[in-house]
Amino acid sequence: MEINKIEKDSLREIIHNDLRKKIVKGEILPGKLFTTRYLSDQFGVSIIPVREALMQLQKEGIVKLNKKGFQFNALTMEEFKEIYYIRFLLEPEISKKACKARPDFAVEELEKIFSEMREAANSREYNEKNQEFHFYIYSYANSPILLNIINTLWARIGPYLYMASSKENMKKGMELHNDIFNAFKLKNDLEIMTNIKRDLELSFSLLEKIIEKPF
Repeated sequence: MEINKIEKDSLREIIHNDLRKKIVKGEILPGKLFTTRYLSDQFGVSIIPVREALMQLQKEGIVKLNKKGFQFNALTMEEFKEIYYIRFLLEPEISKKACKARPDFAVEELEKIFSEMREAANSREYNEKNQEFHFYIYSYANSPILLNIINTLWARIGPYLYMASSKENMKKGMELHNDIFNAFKLKNDLEIMTNIKRDLELSFSLLEKIIEKPF
């Protein structure tokens, strides 16, 4: 069996993407400190690609580094409001564009994700499927730069979404996502914009209550 050598840059990218996913899913919460040595042991690699991955996350504003290690970069209320202001501008528009451009088979694929979201066993699984649901829709806008910007914004608020999850809040979210799905299914671009905004409003109201808690 032939195995291709993993290049250094590829290793850094793998670690970067994995850490970003863990942050979005709420596996890394505000206030928790990780050392580069601990992470290098967990990934089974040297410290160098781990440090490079963390430096990239720091440039994106997702983590902050200090002498002891790194932490998720907790948001101030001002940063939180700015992120949601930008999301309100970008996400309804990208959903509108995606809704118009989506192929017929996309409806069935989104329905599978939505079903898995409905059956999520816990808030971590729910938030993971929630992100997958949104980004599956947004992917059909064919706007990779815009999609990357939105992805970075989600990484900044991911842990807070996990912290704000409850059965009641997930139930409200599912009702909104049902409306988003139906708009996507019908290619109703104006309706999907309206429901994405409603989803953002719910998310904002839930996270606003916890964003300034000390960690």
